[in-house]
Amino acid sequence: MLCIMHEERKILIQRADKLGDVVLSLPVLESLALNLNNVKLHYLTSKTGGEFLQGHPLVDKVLIADFNDKGEFINSKQILKEIKKEKYHVYLSLWNNPSFALLGFRAGIPVRIGDSSNLLLRWCYTVTVKQDWEDYTRHQIAFNMDLLKPLGLKKKDIIRRIFTSKKANESINSFAAKMLSPSKKNILIFSGTGGSNFPIPEDVIIQFIKIVQQRKKFNVILCGPKPDEGLGLMDYKNEAVVNLTGKTTLKELISLINFADYYIGPDTGPTHIASFLGKPMICFSPIKPSPPSRWGSSSDFFKIIRKEYFCSHNSSQKCNPDKCFEYLDGRYLFNVFSELLNQISICDKFDDKTRYDYLLLNSFRVLYIVQNKSEFARSSETINALREEGLVIMPLFLHNKGWFSSLTSIIRIVLEKNINIIQGNLPFWYVWIVRFYLGTVKQYIRPVYVKQKFHRYIKLSEYLEIYQDAWH
Repeated sequence: MLCIMHEERKILIQRADKLGDVVLSLPVLESLALNLNNVKLHYLTSKTGGEFLQGHPLVDKVLIADFNDKGEFINSKQILKEIKKEKYHVYLSLWNNPSFALLGFRAGIPVRIGDSSNLLLRWCYTVTVKQDWEDYTRHQIAFNMDLLKPLGLKKKDIIRRIFTSKKANESINSFAAKMLSPSKKNILIFSGTGGSNFPIPEDVIIQFIKIVQQRKKFNVILCGPKPDEGLGLMDYKNEAVVNLTGKTTLKELISLINFADYYIGPDTGPTHIASFLGKPMICFSPIKPSPPSRWGSSSDFFKIIRKEYFCSHNSSQKCNPDKCFEYLDGRYLFNVFSELLNQISICDKFDDKTRYDYLLLNSFRVLYIVQNKSEFARSSETINALREEGLVIMPLFLHNKGWFSSLTSIIRIVLEKNINIIQGNLPFWYVWIVRFYLGTVKQYIRPVYVKQKFHRYIKLSEYLEIYQDAWH
């Protein structure tokens, strides 16, 4: 435990990447403010993060890291000079980026806390925390909070709060009075992402709007970033829709989300803001490296759209929505929205346990391998029942194939079908080769291995616990 209580202390928190990452770092800020009375909290963040944190009552100062089009940190000398001038006592590096790990070291901040998992960067810190990034079941908030352990803080509550701007609130209230029917509920649809995920396809949004329009019960507000190429949804016009795409500041967007009754969007920064504001929401979370268990919502009422799909790519830039997301159309989105409304109407509110299980259910992808034909037939009924409850299971009968001859096809299936759990009675060496190749050669999160067979007397909740234990 580090002692930072005597006299006034300055802590520099660093989260200089995307907006969503900054949002998910807020519980760290809240925890420091809750536990430490005599401390000044400064934030080193990106330009967008700085706009988001501007006016935050717990942040005494914001330092802005500038990046060029290649993602290079271009004002490091200026920031280094400013950090030395401030004479910080503690540097909390939440983003384990080489430039920012070195920054705290070069500035000579006495206590530098960071992740120890990268052997090339751990020497930059005076205190390190081992973070197991391969643990598929842990939320990003939990990873951020881990870095507070060396400070020995007693109160460990996770506080999720977003502060809105008074000026922006007034602007949105004025807009609502002029443009929206006060007798209708407000659906806010966010299009676009920062590039780390895939947005809801535009044709799906337009189809959904047309279906909602027929119900005459909702105001629809369309918003999102200004597209880099073409107008996209910016030129979409519908008398039942208020289209604010590319027309709001970040502060206005936050107030708009807070004003809305329901939020629909992809897994991106504004969606995390909606989550922290507790909005009933639908999150489109399709991309392989972004499981809901790591980035999912903390709202009391929400639905996740995430299906298995056959794709050899592992990033949003290479996704082909016509192939990867062919299941998704306006009717499907409306059906999910109806499920959300039903969840709210019967007050089926998530508590911490049911929320966590729901995030896991939408993250786990199981490949069940059997060589015995009778076992394959016996387990089919149980697998179908678990599928009905939402668990994605892909049974594979190897027939008379040998283990070596099936190795290449197993690895290909794991990659293409986003498998993170391999289940079945398999040889230890076989599982070791698959995991080693995926983790070391392909730089893919290694799937865990579970020997447990599928049995009709084992419930879904018990399987979720079995899978979760396998990650720990």
